[in-house]
Amino acid sequence: MRKAVLAAMLVVVTSAWAADLPTPTTTLTAETANNTSAAPAFLAQPNGNAAGMNISKVPIRSLLYPGSTTKLYAHVEPWWGSSHHIDIGYSSQDPTQVHRQVEDMISRGLDGAVADWYGPNSYEALGLKFLMTEAETHPGFGFFVEVDKGAVEWGSCYSTCDATAAVIELFTRVAGDFFASPAYFRIGERPVLREFGMETLAQSVDWNAVQSQVPGNPLIIHRNLGGFAKPQSGGAFGWMEPKTLDVMPSNYDGTDELNWFYSNAVASYGAMPAFGAVWKGFNDILADWAPPGGRHIEQNCGQSWLRTFAAVNRYYSASRQLPVLQLVTWNDYEEGTELETGIENCVTVSASLNGAQLHWTITGDESTLDHYTVFISTDGEKLAALGDSATGTPGMDLSAFSIPAGTYSLFVKAVGKPSLRNHMSSPLTLTIAGAPPLSPTKDVTISATPSSLQVTRGQAGQLTLNVAQSGASDPVSLSCSGLPAGATCSFTPSTLTPSAQPMPVALTIRTSGMTAVLHRNGRTPLFAFWLPGAMGLVLLPGWRRRYRCAALLGLVLGLALLQLACGGGQTGASAAQSPTNSTSSATTSSTYTITVTAASGSVSRSTQVTLTVN
Repeated sequence: MRKAVLAAMLVVVTSAWAADLPTPTTTLTAETANNTSAAPAFLAQPNGNAAGMNISKVPIRSLLYPGSTTKLYAHVEPWWGSSHHIDIGYSSQDPTQVHRQVEDMISRGLDGAVADWYGPNSYEALGLKFLMTEAETHPGFGFFVEVDKGAVEWGSCYSTCDATAAVIELFTRVAGDFFASPAYFRIGERPVLREFGMETLAQSVDWNAVQSQVPGNPLIIHRNLGGFAKPQSGGAFGWMEPKTLDVMPSNYDGTDELNWFYSNAVASYGAMPAFGAVWKGFNDILADWAPPGGRHIEQNCGQSWLRTFAAVNRYYSASRQLPVLQLVTWNDYEEGTELETGIENCVTVSASLNGAQLHWTITGDESTLDHYTVFISTDGEKLAALGDSATGTPGMDLSAFSIPAGTYSLFVKAVGKPSLRNHMSSPLTLTIAGAPPLSPTKDVTISATPSSLQVTRGQAGQLTLNVAQSGASDPVSLSCSGLPAGATCSFTPSTLTPSAQPMPVALTIRTSGMTAVLHRNGRTPLFAFWLPGAMGLVLLPGWRRRYRCAALLGLVLGLALLQLACGGGQTGASAAQSPTNSTSSATTSSTYTITVTAASGSVSRSTQVTLTVN
């Protein structure tokens, strides 16, 4: 027995592999969920029946000798849903459930089903007809009927007739209701008809009369070794012999009865069809007909199931074929023999990584396993199979595969032998060099509410910024650009570490007092330049007195005219300003585009705000 060393480990492989991953073909859910036809709500029972689980769908035939042509039939009880039996979560009279059961049987490699029948008016009769209808929709899948002694006692003329007449009546009804079905199982041209327990009837049955009077020339199969010797016998089937706890040997598996049946069938009845049997175990403590403490065959963590196949292989081979093998039973939940939910093998699997070397260990008996499958996943759910490894192989060299750089989850599935439970390891994390980070890419977002602001010169205005950060928890700094001369901006709070939820930040913009120098229509007052010159000319020596007087008079007149022209100068300048027609002491409105930037490390994001200064 090997113990798990490590359930999960993060390993970085330094060599980058190239090429593509295998295409995912399954999911973690599909590989671990109940994949049987058992009711989803069915819970484990104290008699050893497990809840529906993920079981191996390796073909059951693989447990038989090489070259086997044996027909594999599951023994079905169609009485569920009746008030006479426990509730297992479904009804045998539900066509959908019957469909699920047939699909499940086919998925395990079975050829058909044999169903108990208790007479034409019994509860089981309708379930058997649903089984026939479903079998007919699956070419290659067959069925046949087993008439229980209870049909004689409760569903025939037995209260007013003898046992032989009752059996003839029942067998004739079976022939009429079922033999014509193309799915009905035949050996040669003869339809197979089986009886169960009629040797225990108070009256003996005349099998010569039955064979001669039942239409269709059925091949009648009886229980246990003595069935071969009955008159007109068409063969016999092996059956289990559970024991009460006071006489049951330790780890009892019931194969002693099978060995007795097969050895004598081969030695003494080799020309007659033998129907073998395999089972997981037996425990009828939930059945109201069980003796105190019940009768038992131990499951032995799946070993009893495997040993019943080994008993077949001990006596039969490709050169001496076993004609039919029945699985006892598909769904007898009350006697603890049901195979529908699968068989517990008491195994666990754990995996570990050492560089590119994947290793696994198990607890339990590896002989209950068929193989190991290694899965790889990029998201932990969609799985791609890297390959299978035989039992006895405790690891896999991952460097033999072409796996691109990345981060992956690895799983090891211990696949059971047919109908035994599968077990999945916990995930391992594998990182190939050059892989992108598992965490989301870091980013920052910023926006303004509102995105415009009006401010009076020399005053301040405020708006709200919304800052968020994803993929990291780092400090974020804020700044402004594009402000008018003399203006400043500030943030409250001044330092922040936002999350994915936007964080509000107050942005305050403060302006300075700014004025404009205005000129009348944009013209320069030229009199400031020519007046001194004119006066100089008047006073120049050499000017004749008469000319000086005339010039002086002209100068005085010019000054007077200039005074008249400049007297309304302010009003003229105001009319020539901006369209707002401000007074000379006012300023014009100006609009600016302010860029507000949020930065964290190498990540920088900006938003724009429109600022109007009045």
